[in-house]
Amino acid sequence: MLGARKRLWTCERRDRTWSRWAWRLAGSALCPLLLSACGGGVAPPAPPLIAPGVSAGALQIGRPFSEARAAYEMPSIRADADSWQMWAEWPTQGLTGVYSDNDKDEVLDDTETCKRIFCVSPFKGRTAAGIGLGSSRDLVRQALGYPDATDQVAGTPLDVYVEGIMFGYDSNASASLIVVSPSLRSPRLPSEDARRALERWLTAKRQ
Repeated sequence: MLGARKRLWTCERRDRTWSRWAWRLAGSALCPLLLSACGGGVAPPAPPLIAPGVSAGALQIGRPFSEARAAYEMPSIRADADSWQMWAEWPTQGLTGVYSDNDKDEVLDDTETCKRIFCVSPFKGRTAAGIGLGSSRDLVRQALGYPDATDQVAGTPLDVYVEGIMFGYDSNASASLIVVSPSLRSPRLPSEDARRALERWLTAKRQ
């Protein structure tokens, strides 16, 4: 009888020990999930997306200035009177939105829309293929194919893609400028208006 009680006590002790280990294992597996759900131990957010012809970060082609201002606070604003456009610059984001100045009053109204986007350092955005600032020209062309056109504006070589994206390269053939614009209807160089605006902007950035 004593032997039977001892065996029963031993089995119960093993059961309790196993239960404690089972809970520990379950807890160790659940902790990351719970932390993730509560916002702890979460991987850093993915870099903002560059969508050719559409957007870079929170700036979107064809969308009103009010949306960008809500996303990034109030930018530095300059008028490009030669083209009746407004530059909204967010230096800490590395983004400049070029907006139409429809009423030609050199004031950027909330309803005026984005025509193109300039991306420079420290912008961390990447295309779906992982291409962004700092990518080599070879890597850009490997991911997107040979450009539909090439150009040079203010001493900056450009690869132009009809999908609505241009890459400007520095002396090391690394992307130092990305321009997102409405997609082109045919393989051609940017319009003269776009070239002049880009040239003025690049020149102003270097001063």
